[in-house]
Amino acid sequence: MAYQLGPIAITGSVITITGSISLSNGGIISDSGSTTTITPPGALPGQSLVIRPTAPNLTSNHPSGFYPGDTITITFTPSGGTVTGTGSYTFTGCTEVQLGTSLTGSLYYDNEVTQSLTWTVPALSDITGFTFDIYNFSTFATNSLSLSSSGSSEHSHVHLVSGDSATTDIYLGDDDQYIKIEKNAGNVVIGTNLDANQWIFDTSGSLTTPGSVSITGSLNVTGSVYVSGSLTAGATTSGSIDLSGGNFAIPSGGIYEITTATGNELEFPDATANNGQTIVVINITGDNATVSATNQPVDASSNGIASLNANRIYTFVSVNTKWYGGYLS
Repeated sequence: MAYQLGPIAITGSVITITGSISLSNGGIISDSGSTTTITPPGALPGQSLVIRPTAPNLTSNHPSGFYPGDTITITFTPSGGTVTGTGSYTFTGCTEVQLGTSLTGSLYYDNEVTQSLTWTVPALSDITGFTFDIYNFSTFATNSLSLSSSGSSEHSHVHLVSGDSATTDIYLGDDDQYIKIEKNAGNVVIGTNLDANQWIFDTSGSLTTPGSVSITGSLNVTGSVYVSGSLTAGATTSGSIDLSGGNFAIPSGGIYEITTATGNELEFPDATANNGQTIVVINITGDNATVSATNQPVDASSNGIASLNANRIYTFVSVNTKWYGGYLS
């Protein structure tokens, strides 16, 4: 049985309200299309929470995985609504015999919103999975979907954004402890300890931390490392290290290109524990680097090497209880 009272309709256990819901203290709940918006009392423009689901371009009828003998349908819905054009596709990760259809082909759009590809995987196939890629649309990027017997790469999440992401940040938490998505496609910031500490993931891909970083696994560096405090490496490292703001404890067995500044200090590992190991320090640019008295290396005359000069290549070898070495002129 259905009832209608102005903008309110009741059908069975479902209550439908046409328009927004205004709460007693001024809060508003509304929806439009695929979004739901919650606006608290006294909010300024943009200070609302918008919830919307994902709208993946590629979907399948087997999001939980497939098995040989299943009929699979992959549907591609380009962003932007109705389109005209041709999308080329490829399957990888399997053979044509395993898949049961051609590994390449095209989907044709003639003022359409969506297109689908359907086929049946052979019942006796030994296929374990595949990846489907569609591309060559003039206005759409490459889209990819992977399917296996255990699941799919299809998106399944919701977005929480501010009512106007160009002018309003969104916080998960309060002003003292939070994760912040900055407005206008800005940084991502994590704040703790009454906002005294902030981890900043900036738009260039760099990370600024307010304190020490502890790594229990490996640190692989393809570029440079800038140190504003002290850096201690616990494994073999090769690459560039910028010490213009800090110190560096050198592990054995590494090759290092080091930039130094006044006041920098290099500390060598214990020679006895690393007997027979080699350390190479190359292209020390900038000011000379002071060598820590702890485990300080010596030259051939058993004189302690208190500093490493700029623009030289040093090689050190641990023999029993000491590091020996020097530079090539």
